[in-house]
Amino acid sequence: MLGLSHLSNNDICTYGGISKWVELGGRTNPVRTYKREGKGGCIVVIRDITKERELEEKTHQSEKLALIGQMTAAIAHEIKNPLTAVIGYSEILMHKTVDDSTKSVLDRVYSSALRVERIVNDLLAFSRRPKLNREKTNLNKLIDEAIDKVNEALSIHRILQ
Repeated sequence: MLGLSHLSNNDICTYGGISKWVELGGRTNPVRTYKREGKGGCIVVIRDITKERELEEKTHQSEKLALIGQMTAAIAHEIKNPLTAVIGYSEILMHKTVDDSTKSVLDRVYSSALRVERIVNDLLAFSRRPKLNREKTNLNKLIDEAIDKVNEALSIHRILQ
């Protein structure tokens, strides 16, 4: 017999070494013995909601990841604006400055700014949903072209004559 007196609605129940999320029914039905000796019990409806809980958790996790993607895009745009100025001004100053040590410092600033720009662009690309370009394609033509290219490669390497 399960000891259910400790369970509340939407609780974890462990039985036979397996833990499951359960939902208790909204009402209990008393059961008495036919002799009315005061012995009896009640019928409780228990429903396994483990899969529902797992789906809710996955949905919550997906929402968090989407929010992280939005935040990443916003941060990347905020970084990109002043970064463009740093790249532009360092490039202008490199062309105007004649002092080699100053040019060397400006070159390091410029190179570092370009590196940060690549990272920011990667973040932006990651946070965007990929765009699919769908177009009608003649599969027969596509297969023929692929076969022609394979045959060409084989003949170049004198594998097939």
